[in-house]
Amino acid sequence: MRALIRMALLASLSVGMSAPARALTASVEANGFAFSFGAAATNAGFTLFFTTYDGSSGSPLEDCSGDFCTVSQEVAPATIGSATYRSDYFAQDNSGTFEYGSGFMTLVASDGDADGILDPLERTRPGNFSFSGSTTPDFNAFGIYVTSSVSGSVQRSANSLVGTYSGSFSNTTQSASFAGAYSLSGASGTVEYQLGGGFLDWHLVQRGLDGTLRTFTGTSPFSRDGIDSIATPSFALYDSASSLALFVNGATLQRSGNIFRGTVTLADGGVDTSWADYTTYRVEITDPNDTDADGLPDLVSVPEPDVVSSSLLALFLLSLIFRGGRPTRQWSWRPLRWRPAIG
Repeated sequence: MRALIRMALLASLSVGMSAPARALTASVEANGFAFSFGAAATNAGFTLFFTTYDGSSGSPLEDCSGDFCTVSQEVAPATIGSATYRSDYFAQDNSGTFEYGSGFMTLVASDGDADGILDPLERTRPGNFSFSGSTTPDFNAFGIYVTSSVSGSVQRSANSLVGTYSGSFSNTTQSASFAGAYSLSGASGTVEYQLGGGFLDWHLVQRGLDGTLRTFTGTSPFSRDGIDSIATPSFALYDSASSLALFVNGATLQRSGNIFRGTVTLADGGVDTSWADYTTYRVEITDPNDTDADGLPDLVSVPEPDVVSSSLLALFLLSLIFRGGRPTRQWSWRPLRWRPAIG
């Protein structure tokens, strides 16, 4: 009897045990609010180079070693979500830099899917748009300080990071056309997690200014605010091949269906330069997993704890009462006998 009860007890326990946790995968798109204008050749015989807007009237940001200088090529929004973009520029001919200054442009684009970023800046969507604006010199070697009007357009195919841009500018002294290479900033990849767990394993691929693809990986804790959002503290991602790191600031991603979206900032997203650039991204995690079929993505699903059944409790009590097939103590009851008091 004792052996039989123990076998039943073990069987009940094995039914109640949870299966080992398995890794679940969700996709990640990190679309940068800034984009890149590569060197623009003009039909006037000089070249335009673009770099991060710094708000000063001095020489724009560049990293130089000997006769070779690197610029960020960054064109960034004046404020996050704005269609007004700005950049600093150098104009160079065979003799070197003869002008530098700053430029502003307005993008003719919209956020048709209301996901918090202009549609052409999303890698998976067509990237065509037009722009118009102006440039103002802070220095001109010939003493010609005139504002130029600028207009042009960008062409990029959906699911491609790169495209082209072209346009023209004019002022009171000259006009010229220009053209160059255009590219998005951002990264894409996956996160892995365990059902009910509290960590995300990130695997993201980023394209550098020179076209090099870098794979950044890392692990971050995350928390759930009910079923409506997830939050991550600051964490780091590393590319082992280049020994470069991306430092990600804490962020909250709001849920819409099975998609989590939010604006995420980096300490420095453009690791090719010595200053902070390409720092702000619209991150989107799409989680197709719904293990318990409750209509919620598993990122915000927390499994219910196992409940001990009444039959298991009964078996446990029986194992305490019986020893070797006979009771260790017998219990009985009998009615209370009493007699009335004699008065």
